[in-house]
Amino acid sequence: MGLKSSDWKGSICDVLDLPQDIAPRALQLSVEKLCCADIVSIIRSGDSPSPSELPALDLLADDTQETIDCFQLELDRLQRLTAILEISKSRLNLYKRGILSMRAPIRRLPLDVLGEIFERVSCNNQCDNTIGARRAHSLGTLALSQVCSRWYKIVASMPALWSSFEFHSTHLQKPHPLIPLFLERSRLHNLSFSMNIWYQCGEGNNFCDATGFFSTQNTNRWRSVVVKGRLDESQIVLQSLLAEGRVFPELSNLSITSSLGIADFERSLDPITIACPKLRSLKLLGLNIDLKFTQPCNTVECADLQGLTFWHASRILADFPSVQDVTLNIIWDEDVLQWQPLTLHCARTIKIIMQAPASRALGFMSSMLDKITSLGLARLTLIFVWGTEAPSFLKSLSSMLRRSQASLTHLTLHRIPFTSHEVLQLLCLVPNLISFHYKENTHWNGMFVDRLLKILTPPHLRHALEGEGDTKGDEDWDTDNNDSTNLEQDGLLLPNLQELNLVTATCKVPLLVNFIRLRRTCSSSCLQKLTVGLYGGDTWMIETEKFNEFKDDGMDIFIDILYSAYDFD
Repeated sequence: MGLKSSDWKGSICDVLDLPQDIAPRALQLSVEKLCCADIVSIIRSGDSPSPSELPALDLLADDTQETIDCFQLELDRLQRLTAILEISKSRLNLYKRGILSMRAPIRRLPLDVLGEIFERVSCNNQCDNTIGARRAHSLGTLALSQVCSRWYKIVASMPALWSSFEFHSTHLQKPHPLIPLFLERSRLHNLSFSMNIWYQCGEGNNFCDATGFFSTQNTNRWRSVVVKGRLDESQIVLQSLLAEGRVFPELSNLSITSSLGIADFERSLDPITIACPKLRSLKLLGLNIDLKFTQPCNTVECADLQGLTFWHASRILADFPSVQDVTLNIIWDEDVLQWQPLTLHCARTIKIIMQAPASRALGFMSSMLDKITSLGLARLTLIFVWGTEAPSFLKSLSSMLRRSQASLTHLTLHRIPFTSHEVLQLLCLVPNLISFHYKENTHWNGMFVDRLLKILTPPHLRHALEGEGDTKGDEDWDTDNNDSTNLEQDGLLLPNLQELNLVTATCKVPLLVNFIRLRRTCSSSCLQKLTVGLYGGDTWMIETEKFNEFKDDGMDIFIDILYSAYDFD
């Protein structure tokens, strides 16, 4: 049913809150008083105006549009004014910064002090000067040179500011103008650079150095070299970098990292021999390279060799008589019989990581440990990423420690099984241990933590420990084993242990709590910190509250809940 004209006139006036005697074209709309909800109600009612009422609605729509146009004109004016104000504000800010710059104390600093500041700004890392792809540059040195003529002269006259930069290997093949600039202005200083390699489908085989970057004139002043990227597709780049017989008289840091796992360098290249008399740090990641040195590198302190066979890694380490920090991630090697004994005279920290299939190979880890002697060893970490090995592995570890006469203070074992007798033999060899970290596989459900806690509990108190948790089903344990008893010290094993870090099942919390109580009854116990990672079970919140009594006594307790396999790994 159509609405009457009077109804529409009254409804419109009511909606707009206007007197009824005002003609539609004289309306001055007040946006604040518009009741759009009433108009929506009229529309939703389904009724439509009669033909005689349509002109009034047309007039109202035209008047509304005129008001909208007025608003738009005002908005356009305000937007133009806003743009002018923004420009004026920016100019004022620039003007103010100029004033502050003129009176800044840095402008009055002596040249030598200013130069030292510049070095700290642009020489701390190669990425401070990055020659990126598609003009994505980040160049701190160039930015400093563009501040003023005085700074430009200082920057241009300091070779050190141009001696550290990062670039892409394609910048050598298609010369980028910035690389010759950095090489020229740093010619009186040693070079530190990072080179990214990202070739695909053999593109790297067409590599050629069009800048002379790998010339002897430049390699003689290399100080720090970092190479990373797809090395499997760009071996010719590495051939240019590590040319046979090349001498690097100033090189102190060499890092080559493959982003695609292991690139078997040996398949296409003969053994590479280089000379680095000042080398201090070597990192090879995912690169099984047979690298030799013309003479022992007595200055090397750190060696991180991951993705190599033990044969190649041991030959490299044999040339580092003073190395102190060693990381090994060994891959499968069938030529176990060719392994030579490796003696590390100064290594204080050793970390060995085993990947599949090496970790699954029976006796592989044992064979490697049987070849290693480390006379100054203080920190040892053994990590199995996949699988496990036969229990005889811990026997080889004990033999290595006994042969090395090592005085361990920190020991970390991840996913490594053992018998009670084996772990007892091992811990009896490390009486000075102050930190012990053990992480077990989730499917073991705390079995090896059971054995470990029993061993660390004084013999006369073990009967009390066995009353807690699921500890009686372990057929490995024999409290009447005379051989085990003879190996123990006077009562408490590892009396100097201050920090214990365990990853185990949530169901082992009662056993762990009871272990701490029993251990703390011994006057010689030094345990001060406990870190526990718990997996499995829904009662972790209730279980973790059981550690509060030790927190109240001043012991440091840290609990971490592992919800997924990613947390566990």
